[in-house]
Amino acid sequence: MIQIHLKELLKERGMTMADLSYDTRIGRSSISHIAHGDAKAIGLETLDRICHSLGCTVGDILEYVEDEIDGTEVVG
Repeated sequence: MIQIHLKELLKERGMTMADLSYDTRIGRSSISHIAHGDAKAIGLETLDRICHSLGCTVGDILEYVEDEIDGTEVVG
């Protein structure tokens, strides 16, 4: 599963989703969908703008974590 750390990054930098939207020219609803993990896809240009604005890397925003069910790793 992909975990999204955008809300944490914004908090660390003292920014709101509205601030990020204004700075990146990405719609507030798109920022909100990404931050809440509701986005089905995130374009490379969108990630580039967010990283530039926050001074971070893609790895700071997105993290891959193995899915687990009852402590057992799910494969495939």
